[in-house]
Formats: sequence, C-alpha cells, structure tokens
Amino acid sequence: MSYIVINADSSGHSTFEEFADINTAVEHLENACNGPGSAGSRLFRLDPVEFEVKQYFKIEIPAAPTQPDPAVSVFDSGGTSDPVPDPSPPEATESSESEPVIHEAQLSGESRRGLFGR
Repeated sequence: MSYIVINADSSGHSTFEEFADINTAVEHLENACNGPGSAGSRLFRLDPVEFEVKQYFKIEIPAAPTQPDPAVSVFDSGGTSDPVPDPSPPEATESSESEPVIHEAQLSGESRRGLFGR
C-alpha cells in the first residue's frame, strides 16, 4: 500500500508526492504544512484496484460495391485464369417466365429439404 501527499501553495498550484510508508508521508506532510507558502496539504492512502484487461474485437464490414468488377479475380489462381462463377441467380427471359426454373441440384436429387424431408 502506498500514500500520497498533495500540497497546495498560495498561488493555487498543487503538487503531489507518493510514499511507500505512512511514517515518511506524515513527515513530509508536517514539513510541508510548517513551511512557508503552504495553503493546504492532504494525505491519502492508495489502495490498489485489481482489474482484468480483456481483448475486444470489433468487426466492421465495408459497404459492398453495387456491381462487382468482372476483371478483378477474388482468388489468386496461381497464373491460371479460371473464371469465377457468378453467384447471382440467372435472369428470367420471356420464354422461361411461364416454365418453372429447375436447377441442376433438383435434377440430381441433391436438393435441400426442410424439416423431416418435406
């Protein structure tokens, strides 16, 4: 445990000093109070406060561009130029509006099923 003495002089300027034991702090306080120009002194006991530092991550996702640039590849292909598949659904054309769109996964029986296979 440590102690701190705060001395204020007649001009209002404050100084502080830290001491390891109470006897040294009291001795300094007596000298400060009896010395010239002392406007007030205070003695405080400093108790350590235990705390824990935890790491905090904040993830921010920047705004995505409205239309991806087809010339920019997301993956480094190591010199080969394999095309990156477009994740957007195919656009409907006039002839396909009346017919349902069947995806490749539905034809192979690998379609996703809901609760209890429905």
